[in-house]
Amino acid sequence: MGSLEIQIENLDSGEIELVFRFRSNDFYGASSTWFSIKSIDHKIDRFLDYPLNADDQPEISGGYGENNRIVQEHVYLTVAPFGRTGTVKLTVRLASHRQEPTDMNLGLQGEFLTNYQQLSDFVRDFKLLLAGKKERILIESNK
Repeated sequence: MGSLEIQIENLDSGEIELVFRFRSNDFYGASSTWFSIKSIDHKIDRFLDYPLNADDQPEISGGYGENNRIVQEHVYLTVAPFGRTGTVKLTVRLASHRQEPTDMNLGLQGEFLTNYQQLSDFVRDFKLLLAGKKERILIESNK
């Protein structure tokens, strides 16, 4: 069983810091990053595509960037179809923040299966999170 929890850490005039926590059995990781609310709101809408396109997966990613490109990814989330029975695979990558280029980087990648209804509920709750109407949301494996 896997789960992903997302929690608001800071909310500031059009920007939001989100903490992502991934758990699967005894495996656990967490990271956070800042997003433009407008940008992430647009990206989360693509998670509602039906059916999902394996060749053009919706994604959310954040971290430190230069020249409109992420150079230090802290959070990555994507979904893709899995099989032909309405199952969806959620993939999460989380990484630690490095203060100096010589700092060691810690990270994890995890996956779990869910379905379109749970994904739809997750997107609805994500939008409530962005609007400041929820403090945390959760999506769990259905397998």
